Amino acid sequence: MKIFSINNSNFNQGFKGKYVSIRHGGDLKQFPEWHKNSYAETTLGAYHEDQKNRVYFASPMEPISDNIKENADKIIYDNEPSYPDVNKEVSRNYFGTERKNYKDDFEEIRKYYYRREMGGFASVEEAKYQQWQAAECARLYDKGGHLRYVKEQAEDNIKSFENEKAEITKGLDSAKAELKGLEDISVRLEKHHQNLKEMKKFHSELLAETEKGNVNETMLYVDAKSGKDALESKIASKRKHETFLDDVKSVYSDIRDGWQDEYRIVGTRENTKKDLEKLQATQDKFEAIKEKCNETIKMLNTTIEKLQANIKTKDKQIAEKKSLIEDCKAKLIPIFDELKNFYAKQGIKVIKKV
Repeated sequence: MKIFSINNSNFNQGFKGKYVSIRHGGDLKQFPEWHKNSYAETTLGAYHEDQKNRVYFASPMEPISDNIKENADKIIYDNEPSYPDVNKEVSRNYFGTERKNYKDDFEEIRKYYYRREMGGFASVEEAKYQQWQAAECARLYDKGGHLRYVKEQAEDNIKSFENEKAEITKGLDSAKAELKGLEDISVRLEKHHQNLKEMKKFHSELLAETEKGNVNETMLYVDAKSGKDALESKIASKRKHETFLDDVKSVYSDIRDGWQDEYRIVGTRENTKKDLEKLQATQDKFEAIKEKCNETIKMLNTTIEKLQANIKTKDKQIAEKKSLIEDCKAKLIPIFDELKNFYAKQGIKVIKKV
């Protein structure tokens, strides 16, 4: 049987119970004599009323006399640590996602039995045997260390990939929403382009009509003015049979009266020209906007394809890591069984924690 012991030149020094001064409510856990399974019993008020300002750190299994209790405010017992439950605790580290190094627990047990050996209050041979047993558990646990590390790294990778996938998915959802909005705008832009085109056609036809009407309208007002002016002198010296001159003048006068305030084809012609220029500029502007919109839609479609490809890549990476985890678990089974069988062979009991 191989015995693992802590090298110490002062064989028994530091393993016997001893008093330690403590003032102002200091933290007991700061002392090296305090261990993971230490327990404090308050004796002040029970065994004595005057404060001693010191505690007594007992060795494992050390009988504590009333005299010791009367001379310390607290007794710190070095209790036996429990083995971790191989099926309910250690197995979660092998096959679940628990991140605990149970080697520390086995080492804590080994060190306890070394203190127990050195304290001299228990069977030395039993203490040595228990040290070997705890060290053997640590050795068997270490056999699966690399596989557990690989499994845990893969678990971390999966979390990272899933976070990255979530971010990509958010970007994808945003791109799809913007694409839908631009596609709706693109339909309206096309309709607006067609409406402007129809308006331009209408105004072009209107301009052609005003071009023709403008010539006739101009000559109408010019001729009416000339005719009216020419009749002025004739009416002044009209003869008996020229009474019709007043009626003729009336026609000319009706044409000329209020001509500046009436609808003028010439004015429509000028306005139509301006409208056509504005229509053309607006059409050019929205033609450029439509092209930009279509290019942006193409860009969004490309972006969506890339994001979807990235999601597939992340899914593949996640699947590969999950496969790696299952492979590690399969390889860990015989290693775990070796530790589990050692527990059974040694009859290791797990003390229930209260």
